[in-house]
Amino acid sequence: MPMPDYCRLPAALLWDMDGTIVDSEGLWWQSFEHLCGVYGGRVSPSMATELRGASMEQTAELIARCGVGKEDIPAVLDQMIAYVGNGLATDPILISSAVSWIDQGKTYGVPQALVSASPLSLLEATSMTMGHPFHTLVGHGDTLRSKPSPDPYVEAMRRLGVPAGECLALEDSLTGVRAAAGSGAWVIAVGPGVESLRTEVIRPGGGCSFALTRYSRVIHCHTLMDLGSMSRAWQAIRHYVAAEVAVAS
Repeated sequence: MPMPDYCRLPAALLWDMDGTIVDSEGLWWQSFEHLCGVYGGRVSPSMATELRGASMEQTAELIARCGVGKEDIPAVLDQMIAYVGNGLATDPILISSAVSWIDQGKTYGVPQALVSASPLSLLEATSMTMGHPFHTLVGHGDTLRSKPSPDPYVEAMRRLGVPAGECLALEDSLTGVRAAAGSGAWVIAVGPGVESLRTEVIRPGGGCSFALTRYSRVIHCHTLMDLGSMSRAWQAIRHYVAAEVAVAS
């Protein structure tokens, strides 16, 4: 179905997975807390924030900080991945507002990519659960550097053949926002994990509400439902954020 010119959409949607599309952050934390204890480590509750959006390398560092022996870290990581994978395969909790936007992207033929620090096997499980809506999957190991480097997003854009300045990335962690913003894409930071970025609240009307952030080209919303439809959100973001960037320059 063609999209009218007045509702022009981004050239591509670039999705983070954990916490943005599927509510899997709890699975990662449960497995981390349990397995670190099994292997003799001591977990601090504050590590839950650090684990959100962490790459496999960053997760390994957190495991080491708990006091788990170096020789046991690979086993802890492997068992964490297996635990999360089982949860995604048997009882995935999909985030409804994200699913709605993904469906809109499918309807209007917008290319979509799943860009995550998680292993590719977990991305494949999520994509299969959702009926394979993504044109490409970029996971751990697909680039030399993981998030917060922009490399995974740059790789997704390369595969899709789209310009960074016309892409919209969606993230729920500070690590992910840094990666997406560094790639040159427009970014929606979603949820409480990135609320600290908020500055000025914007209410353009029509059921759309968001906040500007301390990053150019990045806005924050509590949930994608705050933004209404994808087309309305894209137009509002481009209008208000571009105006803010112009004033700042």
